[in-house]
Amino acid sequence: MIGPRLRIVASCDQCEHMRCTPYRVQGDSGRDVECTHPDGKGYIGEQRFDSTPQWCPLLREAIVEFGRG
Repeated sequence: MIGPRLRIVASCDQCEHMRCTPYRVQGDSGRDVECTHPDGKGYIGEQRFDSTPQWCPLLREAIVEFGRG
């Protein structure tokens, strides 16, 4: 590869479809993060909003919009 490499990092933080559910089990506690979008319901991760999963139905649209500047 010649030239710089561009890396776009997507975040679920502040997405209206993100839901956090607190849990506490045998001394362990945290938050499970899930997507509630009708076309992409699924588990995102434990206490993570900074890594949007590839299956996110809004990710492609966000990347295209970003490219339009």
